[in-house]
Amino acid sequence: MEDSRQDAELIRSALESEGLHCEVVHVKNRVEFEAAMAQDPFDLILSDFALPGYDGLSALSVARDKHPNVPFILLSGTLGEDQAVESLKSGATDYILKQRLTRLVPAVRRALSEAEALLQRKQAEEKLQQSREMFRQITENVEDLIAVLDLQGRRLFSSPSYGRLLGGPHLLVGTDSFAEIHPADREGVQRIFRETVASGVGRRTEYRFVLQDGTTRFIESQGSVIRDPAGDVSSVLVVSRDVTERKRAEAELEEAHRELVRFSRQAGMAEVATGVLHNVGNVLNSVNVSANVVAENLKKSKAASLAKVVALIREHEADLGSFFGTDAKGKQLPGYLAQLSEHLAGEQAAALKELAHLQKNIEHIKEIVTMQQSYARMSGVAETLPVTVLVEDALRMNASALLRHDVHVIREFEEVPPVTVDKHKVLQILVNLIRNAKYACDESGRPDKRLWMRVTNGDDRVRIAVTDNGVGIPPENLTRIFGHGFTTKKDGHGFGLHSGALAAKEMGGNLSVQSEGVGRGATFTLELPLQTAPSHDA
Repeated sequence: MEDSRQDAELIRSALESEGLHCEVVHVKNRVEFEAAMAQDPFDLILSDFALPGYDGLSALSVARDKHPNVPFILLSGTLGEDQAVESLKSGATDYILKQRLTRLVPAVRRALSEAEALLQRKQAEEKLQQSREMFRQITENVEDLIAVLDLQGRRLFSSPSYGRLLGGPHLLVGTDSFAEIHPADREGVQRIFRETVASGVGRRTEYRFVLQDGTTRFIESQGSVIRDPAGDVSSVLVVSRDVTERKRAEAELEEAHRELVRFSRQAGMAEVATGVLHNVGNVLNSVNVSANVVAENLKKSKAASLAKVVALIREHEADLGSFFGTDAKGKQLPGYLAQLSEHLAGEQAAALKELAHLQKNIEHIKEIVTMQQSYARMSGVAETLPVTVLVEDALRMNASALLRHDVHVIREFEEVPPVTVDKHKVLQILVNLIRNAKYACDESGRPDKRLWMRVTNGDDRVRIAVTDNGVGIPPENLTRIFGHGFTTKKDGHGFGLHSGALAAKEMGGNLSVQSEGVGRGATFTLELPLQTAPSHDA
């Protein structure tokens, strides 16, 4: 703002001579100045101190009101010291005497530099304020527990969420962050904290908080270091979460899983017991047949005829010589005794044969029951024994059913090392697989029913494969066949294969199935590690 055109040109020339090429708006009075101030802000305002009907201090007041951050430099031909001081107090950036325009360009450069620095500082302060507001919004609204700790573990900052757990966060600043940790967990958390400070690498950990009312909360924390400008660790940021409800849900889920495993195993054990009873029942049928044959033969025995012969001899015991020599009945008696002797000998042989069969079947029943009792007693106990022993035991427990359904068993056993397993679990799996194979063969209706039992070794694992040439498995069932409750039998419950798969997993093994489709048979393979440590339910 300059009412003298000549002075305005001198000022422009002074600026351009020092390389300051400007777009200049020249106003001469109050009306033009205030109109210019209504426009977008300028980078710099230069104003004459004294104008007709107006003055620089009035212009300064308008400029500071409209554009407080724009540098304002006063120019005057006769500016006294008091006026200069007053102008600076009023907010002028600088003042220049027109007789000394050599100071103009340095003053302009300094004013522009200070204005740019001020602008950057204000922008930085605004960003800082925005960041603080965002941080406040985050910390006040997140459920996570956020804390900044010094290198001794004292709280420098704690989010308001701590107030909902431990009390007001302002009461926690300066307190020991380990104080609320359960005594049994405290040393471990402190060790992890020290390792984080030393290594600069944070770790995730879980521990228990003990609240003032004595209740315990499970906390999960992730630490990370904060470094100073020199790169040294200055504090530790800890973001924590109350996972009590999650832990409770996990515990309930684990308990439900244990119940399911227990129920499935009981169902599997029941299936083994059912197989035992079924085989015992088959043998008892044979026992009953043998007993009926012996009873029927005794009813038809000629032993009663021998009593009649004895009575006839006693009747003539006074004259036996004459009776055998002259009596018609007496003459026939030796021949009759010879025939009777042969007949009774035949009866005895038949009775002994049936009794031997009966005794064999009773021994078979005792063997099956004893085997089942042995496996039941050893449940949960690991034993080292040959794999073929387990396979043969499972076959014996299904022997009667396999024989009755005319299923031919083919054994293909490789030499394999002994395994350390829970015998009962292995028997549970194999008995169920053999029974399923027998049903599959029987339902196929084919005359050549075959069951292959294969034992092989490789990759530090023993494999027991049960293969049948029965009805096969549709492809869509292969992924579901070990699922809880899945069955294709009308009277099935779907526990056998499911419990078998669980038992195999507990022994560190695996139970798998292969089938080329309906009518193509199936192969179930039980894999067991050569070195295994069976797990037990808690």
